[in-house]
Amino acid sequence: MAAAEYFLAVGTANKDVSVYDIRKMTQPFFVRNSGFAHHIRSICWVQDNTGYAVASSEGRVAVEFVTSSNKAFSFKCHRVPKSETNTMLVYPINALGVHPKYGTLATGGSDGTVCMWDIESKKRISKLQLPCS
Repeated sequence: MAAAEYFLAVGTANKDVSVYDIRKMTQPFFVRNSGFAHHIRSICWVQDNTGYAVASSEGRVAVEFVTSSNKAFSFKCHRVPKSETNTMLVYPINALGVHPKYGTLATGGSDGTVCMWDIESKKRISKLQLPCS
């Protein structure tokens, strides 16, 4: 769940995102399917509250915009290649955050890394490996 100005975004158990106008909570402002195959783990509003980012336990992030759904996109992250089986080890994304001034998106995964993303260019800026105990 994430709040911004007059809007509240809620990730539901059926993998939908319901956005409410908190001045009128009788019904959702709109409901959109996240497109994920697994649970929604985290949700946050992007810069200027024009849209939201949703993370899943399948290592994916989807970015949706309130006014235009044709600008929406999703990407995979927090994956490590397994050379012996030629497959990928997928880690859940536990946290999302957006920088209020620059609009960069941070994802924190169970792989012990934090990745910084530029939402406009849809590219990863950096990856920080955190010490694990």
